[in-house]
Amino acid sequence: MGRANAFFRVMPVWKDFFEEGDERRDVMVCTYQYKWENNTHKKVENKKLTDWYPGKWRREWMPKGFYDPNITAVNFCPLRYADVVLMAAEAYNETGNTPEAWKLLNMVRHRAGATEVNSWQAYKEAQPNLYDLPYFTGIDEQDNFRKALYWERGFELAFEGQRKFDLLRWGILGDALRLFQDKMDPSLKGKYVAGDNFVKGKHELFPIPLGELQANPTLNNQNNPGYE
Repeated sequence: MGRANAFFRVMPVWKDFFEEGDERRDVMVCTYQYKWENNTHKKVENKKLTDWYPGKWRREWMPKGFYDPNITAVNFCPLRYADVVLMAAEAYNETGNTPEAWKLLNMVRHRAGATEVNSWQAYKEAQPNLYDLPYFTGIDEQDNFRKALYWERGFELAFEGQRKFDLLRWGILGDALRLFQDKMDPSLKGKYVAGDNFVKGKHELFPIPLGELQANPTLNNQNNPGYE
């Protein structure tokens, strides 16, 4: 990990989605900054909501005496056990064993100090500020678990490079971007415009670089959809 300069911002509403008492909330959403005053760093609460940052990779957690602030010994974790547990929960749900899926999801919630739940209704009661998700029908318990998993993977894994790929494989990346943008405070919308710019059927993929198209005759100069 590098300097922990906080180049990314947190949408202010994200903090409100968490259950009170969920230990992940205050780790994930950093509502303060360090100010340099009188030759020392002072922690100051940041009242400007658009200047909240991800708090998972904090400089205060770095080993003291690191030799280069850009290349420290704090490793980025590409795969965590909680991710494996939630993937197993998803697999159980998709193969018809939703009760086992809830058990696994609760393993992750228990470690975080969040309320254990066994239904979507209980999940929503524990976190009453969650948005309704129109891209899940809620027609049965299997689909209701998908809604809980949508949120739980966010609560557990946000800012770890996972979210975009979850939304892609669920086929709802553009829908999710637009939902959050539409519900955003109008004064903030100019800062978060991905929902307006997303083109379904195109932006799920990157274009194939021209050099690769030219070097690989089996591609027949055919780029990904939308990049012709």
